[in-house]
Order: sequence, then C-alpha cells, then structure tokens
Amino acid sequence: MSAETDSYHHPELKARLLETARLELAQMGVRNFSLRAVAGRAGVSRTAPYRHFEGRDGLLGALTAQGFLELTAALREADAGCPGSSLDKLLAQGSAYLDFGRRRPELLELIFSNQGILAVMKDASIGRSPPSADYDAFGVLEARVAACQAEGILSLGLPPYMVATLVWSTVHGLSTLEREGVLGHMAVERGLAPEAAANTILGALRGLYLGPDLNS
Repeated sequence: MSAETDSYHHPELKARLLETARLELAQMGVRNFSLRAVAGRAGVSRTAPYRHFEGRDGLLGALTAQGFLELTAALREADAGCPGSSLDKLLAQGSAYLDFGRRRPELLELIFSNQGILAVMKDASIGRSPPSADYDAFGVLEARVAACQAEGILSLGLPPYMVATLVWSTVHGLSTLEREGVLGHMAVERGLAPEAAANTILGALRGLYLGPDLNS
C-alpha cells in the first residue's frame, strides 16, 4: 500500500480536505469550485475525497453545514451579548450578519446559493425539517422578531416568519451590495466612509422599523 493510499484513511484527511475546500471556495467561488482542484491542493489523488464525501455536491454540502453552523453561532452570540431592547438585539444580529459576510464572504455566498440550498436538502444534519437548532440561523432571527412584536415593535399584523424574512432580505442585500463594492462607490460619491456605509444604513433601519412616533 502506497503512502498516499494509506493517507486516504488518515483521521485528519477529512478535516484537511474541508480546510482546503474552503480555500478553493474563497479563491474560485461557488460556480468554479472544483473537487479535482481541492484534491490537488490537499496533495492527494483526485479520487481521495470520495472516501469521505459524495463527490462535489457532498463536499459543498459539508461546507454549507459549516457555514450555517458558524452563522447561527454568530447571530446567537450577538443577540446574547447585546444588553439593550429586543430591537437593539435585532440590530446587533444585523451587524453580526454583515460582519460574517466580511469575514466569510465565500460561505455566505455558498449557503444561500442554488447549489448550497440543493446541498442542504441532501444533508440530513441541516436539511431536515425543522432544522437542527445549531444550524437554524433563521430561527434565531425569527425568535427575536417575535420578541420585538411582543414588545409592540415591528408589524403586529404579520406572522414573525414573514417579518423576519423582510429583515433578512434587507440585511443580506446590504451584505451583497457591500461585497460587490456598490455601497462603497455610493458612499464615496456622497462623501461618506465606504467601510461604514452598510452599518450606517443598518442603523437607519431603527427609524424605519419604529416609525417617527416611536423613535424618540
């Protein structure tokens, strides 16, 4: 048995492949992600990843799971670490989401891409319904929205999941526009600091959510 063949069963190979896959994803993006390139980066044959993952989709599914796990933890930490009102905690989650998009743009793009969603559907750990709490980033947001509604903040006439979807869409859109440089260009044109544009807009949502009569 060759050294390389023996390395297929090394207990650290799966972790090494995942780490290498994250580098490949960061540099090449979801569309150009290549299982062959991951194997090359890891220094194993192109068939070695199949010992641990069901091809390219299986590896993307594992990366998607990591992404949801890390995003969920980030939102929970931001929520628990904010001492203010439910609205303050909601905006803290938004800031954490933006920060995650800056630190892990490749993961945020993956987990909400078509390929990421398909991978989730095949992965029992995060694709089942309801999802495991450790991977339920949306559940963290929805629970905070429900708490806001209980305090008389946000729309009381819509179910929490619908309002949470609106909030998520807003913050995810800000993150995407920031990643693509759109917000930065707009900020420069208006004499604002480009690195602060997304957070400034996020903070302005307080007035939008509360309305002029409740924002004092």
